[in-house]
Amino acid sequence: MWSELKRYAGISRGRKKLLWEALAALAIARMAMAFLPFRRIAAWLGTPGAESPATATAEEIHMAQEIGWAVGALSRRVPWDGRCLAQALAATGMLRRRRLEGL
Repeated sequence: MWSELKRYAGISRGRKKLLWEALAALAIARMAMAFLPFRRIAAWLGTPGAESPATATAEEIHMAQEIGWAVGALSRRVPWDGRCLAQALAATGMLRRRRLEGL
């Protein structure tokens, strides 16, 4: 536990903010999975078989990678099931908040 706190203390302010956002997004995703029918959750993720645009700026790619890092780092540390679908929902929400497509 102490090593986790030391690691957190060494993270930049921007990444700390992203971690807190990812924590909230994972919690919301898990609640959605518990209370909403899957068809509503699946519809929120996008159109089946549709591809995201292949063009993205370097800044958009970097932000998507940072979101992936934050969601992945926290999904292993939350006390609830934070695997696949919860991660996808959380990351999708964080990307949409920034008006980015899934990359």
